Amino acid sequence: MVDAMDSKPIIVRCEGSSPSSGTIVNLNALLAHFDFHGAGEQANCFAWARDLKAGICYFATMRRGREPNLQFGLVTKSHLQHKIAIILQVLDDKTSCAYIIGVALGDGNLSCPNGRATRLRVSCDKRYPKLIEEIKHSLSSVFPKNKVSLVLSRKDNCIDISVYSNQLNNLIPWKVNCGSKIEQQAHIPEWIMQDSNYSKACLKGLFQTDGSIYNDRGYIMINFTNLIKPLINDVYTLISGLHHTPHLYSSVQRNGNIKYVIRVSKNASEFISDIGLTKS
Repeated sequence: MVDAMDSKPIIVRCEGSSPSSGTIVNLNALLAHFDFHGAGEQANCFAWARDLKAGICYFATMRRGREPNLQFGLVTKSHLQHKIAIILQVLDDKTSCAYIIGVALGDGNLSCPNGRATRLRVSCDKRYPKLIEEIKHSLSSVFPKNKVSLVLSRKDNCIDISVYSNQLNNLIPWKVNCGSKIEQQAHIPEWIMQDSNYSKACLKGLFQTDGSIYNDRGYIMINFTNLIKPLINDVYTLISGLHHTPHLYSSVQRNGNIKYVIRVSKNASEFISDIGLTKS
């Protein structure tokens, strides 16, 4: 039974695989707790989020170019069930998802070269074969039905790890064909921010791609460098939440961009161990 709870009920909570098993609730009440991503399909769009602890999915349906509405006649029951199944499949291995999001935010690029499927490409230095294999394995875990390819990059000494899937639009926290992740100010999804295990997995991916470990006068240091201030803020928050001490620095580059650096110098070895960081 589906019951309206207020004057603008546009979200359906589905605890099973059928919309009839859920309850309509207000979008604004959920926005404070979840990150929503849209995936267009024909005339309809679906916004979704998942309460990872309760195993609940939330969906909204809307006509393109119109206000959200509750006319589920626009979407067949089987179509909606199929959409739920795909999203649950993508989010099934949540730790790998968090890791891949970190990797993508660091060295990932989204494109749609064939006009049909979204491609995630991650560039990795050939000096790190174990890292290349770890990223490839994690992508295969998240997208078991999609081929993960290793392609020689146009850049010297680099390998591109790539996968094609339209479900990347539901997972990666920026949109294809809407500008770079810098222009879109991509940041870490809230479901990762709220869970220490997913936070560690995401931080691992971020530091493996945009991080560095070095020795300064006999002390191990670790840096994370990026140009996206919201992402830097999220990384700083996650490191602090894991009871480590980050320090933030910034500098203006010649092109006018601001480069941000987060450094962990105190007990850096413990932080490296805490997030399971390896790069070889």
